Amino acid sequence: MAFFGSSKKEEEIEREVVTPKVVEKKAPKRPSATTIITAGSLFEGNIKGDDGVHIDGRIKGDITVGNVVIVGKNGVVDGNISADNVVISGKVSGDITCNDLEVMREAFISSKDIDANSVSIDGNVDGSIVSKESIRITNNGKVKSENILTRSTVINGILLTNDITTKHLEITARGHLEGDLVVERIKIQNGARFVGNISELISEEDRQSEESYEDDQVVLEEEYGIEEEPPIEIKIKKVDNEEDSSASSRKRRTRGRNNRSNKNK
Repeated sequence: MAFFGSSKKEEEIEREVVTPKVVEKKAPKRPSATTIITAGSLFEGNIKGDDGVHIDGRIKGDITVGNVVIVGKNGVVDGNISADNVVISGKVSGDITCNDLEVMREAFISSKDIDANSVSIDGNVDGSIVSKESIRITNNGKVKSENILTRSTVINGILLTNDITTKHLEITARGHLEGDLVVERIKIQNGARFVGNISELISEEDRQSEESYEDDQVVLEEEYGIEEEPPIEIKIKKVDNEEDSSASSRKRRTRGRNNRSNKNK
């Protein structure tokens, strides 16, 4: 009897082995759709959503999506664009905010502000650019800007700006830069052109080091009573040449009389 019997513990183990595990199946990810503004059509109004937008016609309004915005060769946008990635081959009049911006050769952008993570320009751009990582202006790229702010810049085209601040700058043999430059490290290839002033970019570490040094100096002055020595004032009395010459001649005549009197004695 004991041979064929089973303990409760063995029954629990057997149930655990035999009982199938229930696996939750996740719903398949729905592929993102794309809103298309076809060539020759006009759309007036704002577009918002998570899907992509492809524009071959014309749109008057702002575009705010979580995907990609493509402006085709014949596409025209009169409004602001905010998206993950933006690729422009047509015309855009408005501000652009995105992660990656690619401006193709045929493109023309007129913008007050462009804010992106990385920017590649092979077309025409008129507007200020702030790029967290990099800006690359390729052979056909032409940029006119009030100011440029980025970490790394490579210029193989033309950049005309009032002010550019970048940590690393490279101007290739075909590159052309006009504007005041604030930079930490610069590389200019033979044949490149640069017109403007250069100032050194002070890193945050160097700035903190300078501030720490100034604070230490203040502590020393307060602790040891170190004070700056007052400047020495030197006064120079101007003497007229005629007065000086007459005074010298009187001294010489007086000295001559004294010598003669001494000889007579």
